Amino acid sequence: MGDVFYIRPSTVQSYLLCPARTGLRGQEGFNYLPNETLLFGSVTHWLIEQIQERGGDVPRIDELLAAMQAVYVKDAPDELKDSKLTAVTTRAQRMTLADGALEASELWLSQVERNLPSDPHVEETLEMEIGIWGERPVVLRGTPDSVWPEVGLVADWKTAGRAWDAKKIEGQLQRIYYPMMATEHYDEAFIRFDYWVFNRDKSVWDQHKAPAPTEAEMHAAREMAMAVAGSMIETSWTFAPAGQAFHATRGWHCSPKYCDAWAVCPGKHLIRDGKANQRAITIKERWSE
Repeated sequence: MGDVFYIRPSTVQSYLLCPARTGLRGQEGFNYLPNETLLFGSVTHWLIEQIQERGGDVPRIDELLAAMQAVYVKDAPDELKDSKLTAVTTRAQRMTLADGALEASELWLSQVERNLPSDPHVEETLEMEIGIWGERPVVLRGTPDSVWPEVGLVADWKTAGRAWDAKKIEGQLQRIYYPMMATEHYDEAFIRFDYWVFNRDKSVWDQHKAPAPTEAEMHAAREMAMAVAGSMIETSWTFAPAGQAFHATRGWHCSPKYCDAWAVCPGKHLIRDGKANQRAITIKERWSE
């Protein structure tokens, strides 16, 4: 039996937007460092995790500013772990992000936490074997933000520039994968998945109750994860011209700001709508836009 191949729900979701987003990982020029939008979400997640672990206490601003560097390089490969947030941001930018994330976390306490059960399992990694590719076991691995086995609930915190469209929920694969994984991990039936989305424009947390996954959806989700894992194992991925494998027009993700693979993507030259900057912008420009 070969080495275990781990795949995350977020990897499958990203692959479906355009395979180049995952297939080009590891190539020189691929970007692993977050822009302002992604870092804001990660910092807000860190704050909420700290609040839950501290019994409701919100970290001080100096703690947050010190932690932001670690959050910035959390998902970076070893060769980029020394990348400095201070090299691509001004102090004013960092303070603005920190103030916004603190506001989001404090509003989470007043608008979300009081609506949740007590004693959550926080940031607990779940794993579920979903098949064999060649001789390699394929294991789905994910870390939901909070889980309550006693009531069969999984909750995930998201941040967004504006309110989520209700139709967006059905396209989120976490709503299918996490209940599947939690049911196996805790040996309890999980049928509830709630998204709490922070609307930065309105400074409010909106609750979105995801529909329970059907048997057909769970089967299809397994098949999708196996197909993506196999493509990654065999390195047989292909880029989707202008990110249009699942979209009639170029989506938000097909741009230098939001695609980590932009600098090395062989398909971006197919964009001819006049709206995309073909130049690979620097991480400082990407963060600041």
